[in-house]
Amino acid sequence: MFCKLYFAAAEGIPAERAFFIKRDAKMFIIDITFIFFKKTMPQQPAPSDEIIPAAPASVIHELKYIDLLLLKTLAETESLTKTSARIGISVAKASRMLSSLRKLFNNELVQRCGPRMIATPELERLLPDIRASIKSLGKLFEHPLAFHPADIESRLVFACTDNAYLALLAPALKRLAEEAPRLQISVSELDDQTLSKLSSGDIDFILGQDFLARKNDRFRHQRLLTCPHCVVVRRDHPMALAHPDGRITAGDLRGFRQVLSIIHRPSGFESPMRLSMNLATAEAIRLPYFIAGFFTILQNDCFLAAPLAVAQRLSTWLPIELLHFDEGSQFLWTPEILWHERTDASPLHQWVRSIVCSAAAAANTP
Repeated sequence: MFCKLYFAAAEGIPAERAFFIKRDAKMFIIDITFIFFKKTMPQQPAPSDEIIPAAPASVIHELKYIDLLLLKTLAETESLTKTSARIGISVAKASRMLSSLRKLFNNELVQRCGPRMIATPELERLLPDIRASIKSLGKLFEHPLAFHPADIESRLVFACTDNAYLALLAPALKRLAEEAPRLQISVSELDDQTLSKLSSGDIDFILGQDFLARKNDRFRHQRLLTCPHCVVVRRDHPMALAHPDGRITAGDLRGFRQVLSIIHRPSGFESPMRLSMNLATAEAIRLPYFIAGFFTILQNDCFLAAPLAVAQRLSTWLPIELLHFDEGSQFLWTPEILWHERTDASPLHQWVRSIVCSAAAAANTP
């Protein structure tokens, strides 16, 4: 929720009519602006979702919250040095602010009397409204905007490959559905426009491994997993039968063909680890999807190279064997969750990111 509070400091404006709230349900950030009017406000605001005073032509300045603190504190301490120390700014900055306020009000506001700075009658007249306004703002922040997942009615869009969905997002869906039953999740494929869609807000998160995306300073990222690759074969594959301990060497792959999944990343097309490289093995088939490779090897003697986290989840449903080899630890799958900086402070996005991160880690812990 985005709240912008407008403060009207003018003659004849009661303190109870000094605050007007503008709301936008997509953000949870608070910004405070004080607008100074010379003339009075309309008696009744126009009916609208946004309760904002009609800005007359006499709007001449925006008063910041610290401006009000400066005037209030200066009237109380009668010292610019004490005032600057109390509100946490330098004496030089306090002096510049006072000079600007004097021009704004066309009044000295305080007059020097020996070592003291005494409030002028004009400032004395404004002080009750200034104090009331500061007090009202203090009450507002005593009750910060709370985030309740159960109240969320929104849709979030993830972009990822099928293997990233299986290992990273799927484990989080149960908790997301339980705690935010009206939150809708959409998943789209990666394509050449994925990063542009993340920038424009059409996509909220990207799941996967793509280091080139980090080159955009407006993207944020967090690693979800670090896991090696393994070799996947059908349960009665000759390699599985010859190595019941589940450990093989690169030489054991000779004579078998590899199934390759060509996965699209935001930065372009790249294949996952090619174990046949530098080996006397041949490529059997290229697939546009990763999980399809697991079903392909069930019907022949081909093998598939896969991140261990993905293979372990599929091994609970498919008759496959996971074979480990030393070379597999040299090729790590390090998927990340990427998001745009504009959602960095959003409570909804923070909450979803934390659930995805913890669920992915828990589901893929040996």
